[in-house]
Amino acid sequence: MIAPGIAGGGVRAFGVNLAPEFELPGAWKRRPLAEDAMRIVLCDEGEIEAVWSGGATPGWEGLFGDGERFMCLRGRGGDHHFAYGAHATFHLSCDGRLLRCAPSDPADLAWQRVLLDSVLFTVALLSGYEALHAATVASPQGAWAIAAFSGGGKSTLCSELLSRGHALVADDVSMVSRDGDSILVHPGPPVMNLPAVRAGDAGRHITTFPDDAWVEVPVVSTPRPLAAVVLLSRFRGATLACERVVVAAPLRLLPNILRFPRTIERMRFDLACDIAAQVPIVVLSADLDVTPADLADELNATIGAGRPSQPGAAVVLR
Repeated sequence: MIAPGIAGGGVRAFGVNLAPEFELPGAWKRRPLAEDAMRIVLCDEGEIEAVWSGGATPGWEGLFGDGERFMCLRGRGGDHHFAYGAHATFHLSCDGRLLRCAPSDPADLAWQRVLLDSVLFTVALLSGYEALHAATVASPQGAWAIAAFSGGGKSTLCSELLSRGHALVADDVSMVSRDGDSILVHPGPPVMNLPAVRAGDAGRHITTFPDDAWVEVPVVSTPRPLAAVVLLSRFRGATLACERVVVAAPLRLLPNILRFPRTIERMRFDLACDIAAQVPIVVLSADLDVTPADLADELNATIGAGRPSQPGAAVVLR
C-alpha cells in the first residue's frame, strides 16, 4: 500500500489536511503535504489503551444503518476516543495531529466508512468548523446544501443532480466556515452512500453494506460559497413545491446544524442567522412517490432559474 502521508503527499477533507499512512477508499486528489496535516495510522487496540487519558466525558453517539453504535468520548487530557461497535476504535491526540485506528479486521471496509464519515467530521468540528446535516452539490450559482433527516433522501437527490452536471461537494455532512460575508462549504471525502439501485450511475462501486452501497465520487477541489439551503420534506399527500422560508428561517435551519462540541447554543443560532441572512432557505416538499428526477427538475426550475452570481443574491422562486 502507498503511504500518502510519507511518499505520496497529503489529502484534504472537511477542511482538514490529512496525511494517511495507508490507502483510503475514494477518488482522492493528492496535494502537497501540509505542515499541519493530521497523520492517520493503523495500530492495535492495546496501543490506544496505552495512550488514552481516560476519565471520559460524553461527546456524542449515534446508530448506523447496520445497527452498530458509534460513540465519541473526551478524555481528561483533551484527547478523544471513538468506538464503532466491536469493529474498531480510534484515538485522536490532544493536539489533533495524530489519529490512531485500531480495526478488529483491517480488511473490513465498514470501519473505513466510519473513519471517513463520523470520525473525520468530528475532527473538523473539534478544529473549529461547523456542520450542516446536508448533502451539498456545486451548481453554477454556488453550493446547494440539501438537508434532511437520516434516510430522508438527500443523497439520492444529490446523485440525481450529479447526473445533470452538478459536482459533489459533500455527502450527508457538509462542513462550513465563515469567510467575510460568505459562508463556505468545504469538500468532504470523495465517496457517497447510496441505495444500491442508484449507486451504479453515480460512481465506481467500492462495496455494498446491508443499508446501502458505497461508491467513489470525485468532489470539487476547493470550498464553494453557499448559495441556497434546501430543506427536503417528503410525506404522504404533499404537493411538489419549492417555496422560500420567510418567517423564522433561522429556527427552521437550526435543527440541521450539528450540535458538537457542546458549546453554547447561541453560537449555533448565530450561524443559522448568518446563513438565513445571506442565502435563501427553501422547503422542497413532495409526496413519497415523487421521483428524484422530478425533485431535481423542481430545484433546477426554481433555485437554478434565479442564477444569483454572488452569495446572498436574490433567487427567483415560483
